[in-house]
Amino acid sequence: MSESTTPVIVVGAGPVGLSSAICLSRQGIKTLLIEQSTHVTDHPKARGITARSMELFRQWGVEKEIRNFEFPAEAARFTWMTDFLGSVITHVKADNSVFTSLSPISRALVSQDKIEEVLWNKVNADPNISVRRGYEAVLRGQDSKQVHVDLHNRNDGSTQLARASYLIGADGAHSLIRKGLGLELKGSLLGENCSVYCRMELRPWLKEGISAGFFIPSERGAGKAMLSGNAGDLWLVMFRLNGEKGEREKYTPEFCRQEIRKFLGLDHLEIEIKTIGFWTMSALVAESFSKGRVFLVGDAAHCVPPTGGYGMNLGIQDAHNLAWKLAYVLNGYVDSRLLETYTVERKVQAEKIIAWSTPNNSRIVDIFKAAYSQNYPRMIDLLAEQSEHLNSSGLDLGFHYESEAIASTDALLPEMTVGSYNPTSVPGFRAPHVWTKRPSGETLSTLDLFDRNFVFLTAAPKGVWESRIERLQKNTKIPVRVFRIAQDGDFLDQGDFLKTYGMNPTDGVLVRPDGHVAWKGENSDSVEQEIHSFLVSMWRL
Repeated sequence: MSESTTPVIVVGAGPVGLSSAICLSRQGIKTLLIEQSTHVTDHPKARGITARSMELFRQWGVEKEIRNFEFPAEAARFTWMTDFLGSVITHVKADNSVFTSLSPISRALVSQDKIEEVLWNKVNADPNISVRRGYEAVLRGQDSKQVHVDLHNRNDGSTQLARASYLIGADGAHSLIRKGLGLELKGSLLGENCSVYCRMELRPWLKEGISAGFFIPSERGAGKAMLSGNAGDLWLVMFRLNGEKGEREKYTPEFCRQEIRKFLGLDHLEIEIKTIGFWTMSALVAESFSKGRVFLVGDAAHCVPPTGGYGMNLGIQDAHNLAWKLAYVLNGYVDSRLLETYTVERKVQAEKIIAWSTPNNSRIVDIFKAAYSQNYPRMIDLLAEQSEHLNSSGLDLGFHYESEAIASTDALLPEMTVGSYNPTSVPGFRAPHVWTKRPSGETLSTLDLFDRNFVFLTAAPKGVWESRIERLQKNTKIPVRVFRIAQDGDFLDQGDFLKTYGMNPTDGVLVRPDGHVAWKGENSDSVEQEIHSFLVSMWRL
């Protein structure tokens, strides 16, 4: 049996596993990425990329390539119809204009297979990432220094032992890594479904253009939905199952073709069935996202109802939160107890997203029920409420952390709703986007500054903060870069930096590598000791 050793092993190379490897590489950490499949997914699940995830893709240099596969703007909506050949009841639309002042970028609709294709291109060109495709990873055990994993070659049956300082399980809802840790998912199962990925030309009948999803609240459309796969001729048709014994067996390609034709009212439509998949809609969260040196991200840690579009995005942000912490521990900047904040910070976010996504699913069911009973006023009210399903900037950009990696604060939390985000630099929140410009003329967002290091932002005159931060770096080992956003600073303010960040000219804000505010305060004689105490006592350095 051959052996290998690496700082971090990532098991699973869907969007979340790929993101984990990319985030670690950006911190200079070498990774072994394990994937049991030898090809990109042939049955895409996710399509919606939130603004926050697109901000990360922009940072990683892949945003433009992903945009090449983006659905047209008109597709950002759900269409409800009396019948596919009938009239439109309403369009429930996503409003991307709200992100204009909130982010350097907007969200996107892109099929998961194309997202994976772009991320794989990034990974394959990265010398910090080694890849093993066609291998199944089974957790053998861990000790005080390493994790031990058996890698089974699915082609020739051979086994390789791999060791790492840490392991990330990104291997999905049926995670072998999670099962190997003995961690359970807790929550609710919301129903069995069949998803048919197929090719069919429907554009001649789409009189009002393409939409992300089509729903028909009638007997013909009961328990069904049709989702665009590429804003063209690829589609995902969803069937809600009844849970009867042997029900899955009847969903043969020919049965699916006939059911789709009935649903659409097009008896002779040509349909190419590409793949047929079965899945359980779930609202589940692992009791912990880590055990020892092993961490869970994405569906391995939480299964989120797709009614909201946050599943993949939640996992990408798990990876982003965890990677810098692993890197800082591996580089000796901080004690390994920093890693305890991963579950503390991310589990709360998973629970919030699930608590919001689950009623979105129930609302769709209630719309159908209102239509069946001809309770049209109730149906109209529910359709109006569904706007929140597609417009959730408060959830997307307004989530915040409370942990020992965030300084405690007496500041009032800003008012946020699911559909409304108010920029804030209160510790724990994502540091706001503000446009700035280098003296050379290059335009940057403040978000472009948050990546590998801690960043200290201020508008104070030169010399107020620099020596203090330099002493803190020497005393704590934590790398911090100081940037002055002022007319004579490192960056020129192009977007009212002080107002957006809620700061006075001599205040300062310390931002973590993941872009979340760690500390914020005023210039005072005791401020250096205050920051030092936070870094030492809160981070247990």
